[in-house]
Amino acid sequence: MKRNIKQIIKDVLENLKGYEKTIDEVGEDYYKYDRHNFIYSNFIEDDMDRERGGEDVYDTDLETISTQLIQMVLMNQILYSNRDNDSLIDRFKSNKKETINENEMTDDKKIIESFVWYCFSRLTDEQIKSLIPSYRENVVGYYKNIMSKKLNIGSSDDDMNIHNKQTIEKDIDNKKYSITTSLLRFTDGLGLSKDGWKKMLDL
Repeated sequence: MKRNIKQIIKDVLENLKGYEKTIDEVGEDYYKYDRHNFIYSNFIEDDMDRERGGEDVYDTDLETISTQLIQMVLMNQILYSNRDNDSLIDRFKSNKKETINENEMTDDKKIIESFVWYCFSRLTDEQIKSLIPSYRENVVGYYKNIMSKKLNIGSSDDDMNIHNKQTIEKDIDNKKYSITTSLLRFTDGLGLSKDGWKKMLDL
């Protein structure tokens, strides 16, 4: 179905109704992500089936426009992520590639980071590996909550909800495997000395 600009703007405004209340409920951080990359990763690369004559595509695009407008309200810009590390670029400071979700490295931050490594260096290999399962479950649980909100598994479209839940579960299985193998490789090859934390302070 082809729509004119007037109809699209009308639908966007309808989709934005109550956005201030929504922001209060979910928080501003909910909108701090690259919507373009999110759509590409979840709807393009995953080759999501399209039904209802493309209506779901239209609804998704309405949500994209709405999200980006809200980003302009909250952050004065549409957000894009850095290709190198997925951090969100502050385009007002783009020449320095500064991000809106990371603070500049400060002495305090370096001290805190070195303290974390100091604590880490005091653990045995066995102690470190024993923490992997609980860490994995915490990360996966957090990821599941984020994805459930972004993919809106409680919409009125039951087929879409089922598909989104299956997508999340598939991603979760992959993440569990990735987290476990990555951390085992890391801990096996770590060789962290008891004074390794000093490197974080350039000592």
